Amino acid sequence: MLPVRRRTVCVERDRRQAIRSSQCQYIRRRRRIHVVRLIDGFRRRRYREPARTQEAQLDSEGLPHGNCFRIGSTVAVAARDLHTVQGSCHCGALSFTYRTPKAPEKWSVRSCQCRFCRSHAARTTSDPDGRVTFRLDPEKTRRYRFHTRSADFLLCSCCGVYIAATLTARRGAFATLNVNAIEEVLSTPAATPVSYGSETVEQRLARRQERWTPVG
Repeated sequence: MLPVRRRTVCVERDRRQAIRSSQCQYIRRRRRIHVVRLIDGFRRRRYREPARTQEAQLDSEGLPHGNCFRIGSTVAVAARDLHTVQGSCHCGALSFTYRTPKAPEKWSVRSCQCRFCRSHAARTTSDPDGRVTFRLDPEKTRRYRFHTRSADFLLCSCCGVYIAATLTARRGAFATLNVNAIEEVLSTPAATPVSYGSETVEQRLARRQERWTPVG
């Protein structure tokens, strides 16, 4: 049995050792947390933040970032390669902004042979990988339907210009644009005559959803 004084010294020594041990463990734990935070912050700056910034820029341009642009570097390249054109009717009451990764020289331009399109000398184009947004004056927007009545043909009730045809389906809204309504004179291919008179309503809706440009 140790004397009281020696027992007191031993207890005090054990207590100090326990305190030093706990302090060392705390310091090591804090160091590990600090290192983990540094690594995590580096990863966020290196990989995540650029991707978020590029997606935000892409959204500000009105493009769907889930269409075909997935990672940061791909988004940046696609954003630089976008072609943006403005279009409107003659008085400006109806207008649109069309964005597409295709250059005007590579557009698919069609000349529908129905009576309506021939009457307007329309040349239409669309790109399923692009995006179009409309700005329409509700008081001057005329939505005209004919034949199968499966699409709205947008005309200005003031100046009479036909700018686009739109379709609303379960997958969303789609449009084909009248190239003649684009403000800038572009070097586009010659229009290819097409006729859809033999299509059923179901075939026509499926073709438009596959080939027309998403709206939004």
